[in-house]
Amino acid sequence: MFGTVTSGMIADQLKTQFDVSLDKRKVHLEHPIRALGEHDVELRLHADVVTKLKVRVESSTPLPTPEVAPATEARREEQRTEKRGRRPEAPGDKTAKPAEGADKGQRAPRGDRPQHSGDRPRTGGDRPARTEKPSKPQKTE
Repeated sequence: MFGTVTSGMIADQLKTQFDVSLDKRKVHLEHPIRALGEHDVELRLHADVVTKLKVRVESSTPLPTPEVAPATEARREEQRTEKRGRRPEAPGDKTAKPAEGADKGQRAPRGDRPQHSGDRPRTGGDRPARTEKPSKPQKTE
């Protein structure tokens, strides 16, 4: 349940189900109903007339039953990819060879790596030079 049951909703349901028109201000809730089940609601019909109404909150959609099949768990394992761009290896696969110079923890020197669009020189080469704003003339008396 994602919403709450308010006094206005109770008054509307009384009108539709029992053809009883009741002002929502006469339905007194200490706080909105946020749980399924039966709840006692106080109706203040008049200064001397106070009664209780039993309200049952039910879900309009049945709760889904979780069905976990072992095949779906195996499929999830296959879809998972390794972090940092490493290619997943099949368990027991000894034929996969690492790329040249791709020892664990070693990287190619910066000059040998291809430059990506995100690697921009920090000199601001594409930006136009900043121009100084003209200063305001000072008043002299």
